[in-house]
Amino acid sequence: MQRTPRPPSAGRSCWGKTVVVIGGSAGIGLETARRARAEGADVILTGRNPDRVKQAATELGASQGSRGAGCRVGVG
Repeated sequence: MQRTPRPPSAGRSCWGKTVVVIGGSAGIGLETARRARAEGADVILTGRNPDRVKQAATELGASQGSRGAGCRVGVG
């Protein structure tokens, strides 16, 4: 059974919320951050590589007309 994804405006909103995305510098994490930001959330990116986190945060902030922020986090 194939599920049809809901459009961003279908009763869900992240407006006024803060979302922390672990592994947000690339791949699924970065796409999750983009989606949350598009739905109005303030987004904090984390990742192991500080240069990639900073680049992703800058890109995310610039694409939404705001500043981006990120921090290095090592788990393990």
